[in-house]
Amino acid sequence: MAIKNSNKNNHSTCEFCVKIRLFLLSVIFIVLVSLIFGQKIKFEKFINAPIIGNLILIALFVVFSLKFYFYRKNKDL
Repeated sequence: MAIKNSNKNNHSTCEFCVKIRLFLLSVIFIVLVSLIFGQKIKFEKFINAPIIGNLILIALFVVFSLKFYFYRKNKDL
């Protein structure tokens, strides 16, 4: 994976670096929330394995459909 920004005079950050930073911030946020709230959070009523599995499958289907649509749209040009 290539970093798109190799010019040192340009102060904009590369897209890959931004994604890594957002991922790390989200992980730190999840850890902080779990440490602060601990046992007070009750997820077992609405977050369980079948629901998460279904959400993952729906997300995969939506992403695949969008990518396939844009692939077909760009191929026809």
